[in-house]
Amino acid sequence: MAPPELIKALAKKLPNEETYFNSIQSHGGLIYVFKPYHNRKNIQQIDIFSPGGKYLYRGFIKVSADFRITSGPVIKNNDLYMAFEDEDGEVILNKYEVILPG
Repeated sequence: MAPPELIKALAKKLPNEETYFNSIQSHGGLIYVFKPYHNRKNIQQIDIFSPGGKYLYRGFIKVSADFRITSGPVIKNNDLYMAFEDEDGEVILNKYEVILPG
């Protein structure tokens, strides 16, 4: 563990705010903003915007409480990929088809 003085010095340099998003991706002419999932380890929030920045939709991917999201999401073609880890440390890659509501 670092000395308390070093910890205090580093803490003073950190922002007092959390970044609202951890990833922004463009797919099919829309912009996808992914919110950090570290507060809710098994839920990924996705906000979708038009190319001009108009808010269109908010969705969630929720996985079993036995898993936690470890990486992703990444959109490739019409699929969204996310990795999960179970309580035993086994990593699972899930693939979702991207389908927008009407």
